Amino acid sequence: MKRSIFVLLGLLLAAPAHAQGNKDSNWPTPAGNVVQGQMQMCVNTSGVAVPCQTVAGQTQVVASFSGADTGGQSISLPGVAGKTTFVCGWSVSGTGSTGGATVTITLGALVGGVTMSYAYVYANGASAPNSPDQFPYAPCLAANAPNTAITLTTPGSAGNTTTSLNMWGYQQ
Repeated sequence: MKRSIFVLLGLLLAAPAHAQGNKDSNWPTPAGNVVQGQMQMCVNTSGVAVPCQTVAGQTQVVASFSGADTGGQSISLPGVAGKTTFVCGWSVSGTGSTGGATVTITLGALVGGVTMSYAYVYANGASAPNSPDQFPYAPCLAANAPNTAITLTTPGSAGNTTTSLNMWGYQQ
């Protein structure tokens, strides 16, 4: 009985040290790098999970717009010769418009020539906040072909004073 109590006591005392050790642990990656704590993994073209920020041959790309959007805005992840552009996500936020409106945001040209469409609502009133939207993709989505940009387009709305568009991805 005493032995069981000592074993139980030993396990209880060891548990916090183990959890604390994980927080500060170093983890080897398939590429031979060492990272600390938690990290995002991506699948490379060989089907191997690798850290997103350290994948050989990838160049991170971002695009953004911030300002009044009364007539429409577009942002693009550029195409590069000999590489394919991938979009890993995008977001939109801001304020409403004079009369409010529902518009269709488009994202393209994606693999297979696909253009995706998303409804976005400008709140009624130029200073009223819109509900922010964020669309992450896992895995990231490829452009239709090498050297092809991926473009996010949002129609504007009369009286809008603030819209923020952000898009992120990589080229490989």
